[in-house]
Amino acid sequence: MAELEERGIQPGVVVLQGGKELPKYDTDGELVFRQESYFQWAFGVAEPGCFGVISLANGDATLLVPRLPADYACWHGEVRTPEWFSARYGLAVQFVDQMATVLKDFAPGWLHVLDGTNSDSGAAVAPTQLPPLAPGLEFLFDDGAFELPHAVMTRLRAVKTEEELAVMRYAAAVTSRAHVTLMQRCKAGMFEYTLEAEFMHRIALAGCRHAAYTPIAASGRNAATLHYGHAGCAQ
Repeated sequence: MAELEERGIQPGVVVLQGGKELPKYDTDGELVFRQESYFQWAFGVAEPGCFGVISLANGDATLLVPRLPADYACWHGEVRTPEWFSARYGLAVQFVDQMATVLKDFAPGWLHVLDGTNSDSGAAVAPTQLPPLAPGLEFLFDDGAFELPHAVMTRLRAVKTEEELAVMRYAAAVTSRAHVTLMQRCKAGMFEYTLEAEFMHRIALAGCRHAAYTPIAASGRNAATLHYGHAGCAQ
């Protein structure tokens, strides 16, 4: 809020879209879900399919969660209520299909969504895809009133809290120990995929479900390739 105000950004609401569960191409299998980074930074919510709304007038925030059918429980477990989400994350909670009502309560003049480009990779940060607004709510938004706080949020994410630094230090320590374990156990005749499995095993035992990168368990001349380790490499 302070950063946007300092830059002269018009007051209103920021709407952020969380990550979605993605199918594996045309199958009914799903890729392992990881939350969208900007949404994770702002709301810390682990579940997919969510939106978040932040008022620039007073800092009030509302989490919007998907309304799931009852048969969801057969496949994925308990259908969690808005009350459950509110208790877990300390936020007001509504369903995604109630976004129009939430925005009307906030009465924004400007709607700010995330849109920009990663300056390192050149990849576009997809703009927030708002659900259709209920008829009659168009008056809430000024014409063309879409500011882009991507650069602001990117800069703020580079400044870490003590809690964030503690998590980063833990992840770095776990990774370092896994590399040391690989070096200690590596011996002639082992396969690269065995070493990769050893690395993933060590970080999983430390409570880390994901690795930040594919481990480079390269032998022979493969070790001369900086980013060796894609799916076609394991031997």
